[in-house]
Amino acid sequence: MTIQIPDEIVLNGRTFPLACFPDLPSEHPDLDTRRQYDPFSAASDCARGYVATWEIRNQRLFLTGIRGNCHMLVDEPVPAGWFSGMLLVGEGERRPGLPAFHEPSYDREIRIMVEKGRVVEVWRLDENGKTLLLPGSY
Repeated sequence: MTIQIPDEIVLNGRTFPLACFPDLPSEHPDLDTRRQYDPFSAASDCARGYVATWEIRNQRLFLTGIRGNCHMLVDEPVPAGWFSGMLLVGEGERRPGLPAFHEPSYDREIRIMVEKGRVVEVWRLDENGKTLLLPGSY
């Protein structure tokens, strides 16, 4: 399978690739998720049909942009209260030769546990697997 274009996430003003693919809700008043055809979304490296940009502000997750066959209907960030789960943020160099679709493939990873759009835990794993707690303010 083709390596997929990652979503992006902004943390403390820096943009990182996500090594996971958070879903959009099937219905939301600020989003059009009917998956209309878009040339960008027809590529084999965009199987979902869209690429999203996310941001964490004040311990909350926001959707800030979408490219492809889904669209935001508002100009401001949308609070992602529908999302609960783990965000895997790629940090460092991408490891060569890994056939990654849903698998992390970076030197280090920031893991962010989110419950209903709120950040509840953040930690970093380095290339040795050692867990390092991060300061909690973003």
